[in-house]
Amino acid sequence: SFHSNGELVAEAEMKYFVQPSVQLRPIKDSKLSPIFATKLKASARMIAGVRAQTPKFQNVRIDCPHTKKAATEHGTLLADQLRSALPELTDMVHARTQHGDDALTKIPELEQVVIVGAGLDMRPYRWHQSLPNVTWFELDLPVMLEERQRVISELDNPPTVQRRPIGLDLLDNEVHELLLEHPDFDPEKPSLVIYEGCSMYFEAKENRRILRSIRR
Repeated sequence: SFHSNGELVAEAEMKYFVQPSVQLRPIKDSKLSPIFATKLKASARMIAGVRAQTPKFQNVRIDCPHTKKAATEHGTLLADQLRSALPELTDMVHARTQHGDDALTKIPELEQVVIVGAGLDMRPYRWHQSLPNVTWFELDLPVMLEERQRVISELDNPPTVQRRPIGLDLLDNEVHELLLEHPDFDPEKPSLVIYEGCSMYFEAKENRRILRSIRR
């Protein structure tokens, strides 16, 4: 019941269902839970919000106006809450993002970058001037790729980037199979695979399988 100055304004009956994330995750070939999809998108916006925050380490340079746009007010709010509750996680996200960026500069004549679990990673736009000839392969769950495309379509004057979205579920699909089947991926070209912010969602044996697939 909602009251204002002692008067009844509105009444409503509301139900909330709380489940562990592992129970929300879809079983193979089953329909994706709307709650799981919402949680997935919120997590991506939160990480974008963390990346958009000013790093406390002077050598970290991951600022990008498109990242802040991707985060939206929701992601910024979630990132602020995360920083208050677990400040070390914010530093970790900045450090791992910088680590991936550093790797981009260390591969001579780099032509392909594969982002496994692309989420709302705006690297293709942050690096378009330094790496104008790179093709970016963005791997994630189809529902997340749809959200990613929606967000990118709303960016202000984004630069032209060669992007190739590939839908997959890391529990059911093999990274190397999907890449080798893609007509634009060439395994002979200098390439970098970025597997960032995903490993904590999988057990050790699953991570080993994913990394073996990436190596192939």
